[in-house]
Order: sequence, then structure tokens, then C-alpha cells
Amino acid sequence: MAEDFEACAKRCTFESSCRYYSFWLPGRANGGPSDTTWCRVTASCERLLGANSTVVIYQRIVEHSARQLWFQSFGMCDSGNNLLLETLVSNFPFCCQVSSRRSLSALMLPAKRWCVRLMGMEKHANPHEFLRAASGEEVLHFSASRPEFTRKRRIAMVTLVRDPLAQLAGWKKSPHGLMKCVSRRDCSERLHGHIHKREGSHGHHGHIRRNCSAPPAWVTQPCNFSEHATGPLQGSGRVGGEFASLPDVWNAHTSGYLRQSGYARLR
Repeated sequence: MAEDFEACAKRCTFESSCRYYSFWLPGRANGGPSDTTWCRVTASCERLLGANSTVVIYQRIVEHSARQLWFQSFGMCDSGNNLLLETLVSNFPFCCQVSSRRSLSALMLPAKRWCVRLMGMEKHANPHEFLRAASGEEVLHFSASRPEFTRKRRIAMVTLVRDPLAQLAGWKKSPHGLMKCVSRRDCSERLHGHIHKREGSHGHHGHIRRNCSAPPAWVTQPCNFSEHATGPLQGSGRVGGEFASLPDVWNAHTSGYLRQSGYARLR
């Protein structure tokens, strides 16, 4: 029961409209099973009147507003952004739940004096386009009204860059939006000999030779891809672009991250 109560109190902490949270003890609330224990968070106490169950009601005491630390991470796909988020959630209080990762809510610590507020910019966004938008240029799929641009000096930004060889191997295994770039055939095939079929038989005389002397096509061929968010996240950035090769994706993004780190208007 103690764990259920703590989860109920934590739920109220993470919902800004919550002023009261009630812990419903085992009983037949609303016709439910007799051993049901559940939680309810509300903005007022009156809504709980008339319940045919044993209810313990607690009022949330808000002594002061927690100081918000605005945070935004960047990094290429498969560079460790999700692992970074899990590490932060497990060790630092967050101001609200992470909408994209509801499964992390059980790990969240309640906010007291300060809390981390995760910004909504696309974490895999093209860094060169992001930097242009942060400089005041009009860039497609980057909304100038987003707080990441209007209050950029107050946001702490962290960029993750993975070893290039490990990054290429990771894309080959789990390409995400790079599927068109990594799914190319590595070696050219050519049949040596001649086809000779007989009635009732299948196959051919000769053999297939694979020419693998050249570098793999998925490494050397141009790589073009593009994705952007829609709906509530519209304007949060575009992923991808046009690149000379898959290694050029890493080179271009890394050079953009280095430019971001030297840009005086960003932390």
C-alpha cells in the first residue's frame, strides 16, 4: 500500500492542475472489486463528495515554484540520446512527464527547489539548419516562435557524438531513417558461363561471381533523407538533408555541432 500511496502523491506532483490527491482504500468504490486500491487527483475537493468508499484526501502544499532548468539534447540517430534521457530522469527531478516516453514516469523524482524542463526541439535535427534558425533566418520546418529560439540563452544544450566507425556500424544494424542509404547491395553480381537448361531440370552451368573489390555501396554512395515533425511538434526542426555519402552524414553533423558550441548566443 505504501508504494501505491507514493505513486499517487508523485502523480499529483507532476500534474500542474492537481491541488488534492485522494487515496481510495480497499472497498467497493463505484461497484469495483473489494480489494481495489486506487488514486485520484483533482483540482478541487468538492468533486470527491458523495463517494461510497473510504477515502483519505490530501492537499498538495505548494510552497514555491521550482526553478526550471531548460535542457535540450542533440545527436545523430543511434548516438545515445535515449540513454541520456533515462540517465537524467533517474537522477534529477523533472518539471513534468516526458510525453514521448511515458514508460519513464515511474523513475521520475518529484520537483522541489528546482527541476529539469525538457525542451521540444527535434533531437536529431540538422545542426546547420538549426544554427541558421537560431541566428534569425527563416528556415523551413523551424519555427522562430519556439522558446528554443526566443529564449535560447537560458537553455542548456548537450550534444552527443559517437565514434564514427561505431556510428556507421550502428546505422547498418539499426538504420532508422537511413534505411534507403544502408540497404544498397554491397557487391555487384555477374554470371560467368552460360545457361543450359534441360527438360525437367532447373539451374545453369557456370557460376556467379561477386565483385567485392570496391568499397561497399552503402558507404560510398550519396545519402539523401529528410523527415520533419507534424502536429504539436511542427516547427521543431528537420532531420536529414543531402549528403555525399554515409560518412559525410557524420562529418556534416559533427561540424555543425562544433559550430553550435562556438556560437556565442547559445549556451
